[in-house]
Amino acid sequence: SGDTPISWGKLVDRLQGLSFVSIVEFTSGNGAPKLSMSRQTILDLEYNPRFHARESVVRFGEILRYSLCKEAPLRAWCEETREYEQVLQRKFATSLPQVMSLSCCCAGTGAGKSFGLEIWQQDVPNWLPLKVEVFIASDKSITVKELAKTGSEAGEEWHTFESGLTLSKQLSRAWESEIPPGHSEPAS
Repeated sequence: SGDTPISWGKLVDRLQGLSFVSIVEFTSGNGAPKLSMSRQTILDLEYNPRFHARESVVRFGEILRYSLCKEAPLRAWCEETREYEQVLQRKFATSLPQVMSLSCCCAGTGAGKSFGLEIWQQDVPNWLPLKVEVFIASDKSITVKELAKTGSEAGEEWHTFESGLTLSKQLSRAWESEIPPGHSEPAS
């Protein structure tokens, strides 16, 4: 027939590919925001240092949500001012795969400790959920829901972790002009 066979790489990308947008925005407003797109087939779990510092239990869904939508303050070179300036770097998923592969990445360090590993070693029954649902809304916000077993008669309960995405007007305009429609679809 006239069908072209799909290469293994394209097949894996279609099943497991996640699209991301990275945004670097100067907090001073001096430099133009920089947007870039990327695609990956394995999601590396990221461990927010705030998870380790708090007293309450860290849920798996929180880690997954943070890994799909994260922000980090950094310093970067600004051509306009010819100086290093404070920036906010954001990376968030814009599409989800049919099959999501995760890497635990338990090598996060904070004050000389591997807090990623410590989170996995929490003494919490049923830490890994029975089911996970991930949604990307039209406003680009990401919601992760997890179904966890409980010790009660109900047996199960849903936990929801949401993140709103706040984009400046300048960044919204840059998004619309620089990122082509259909950017979340794998290349054919």
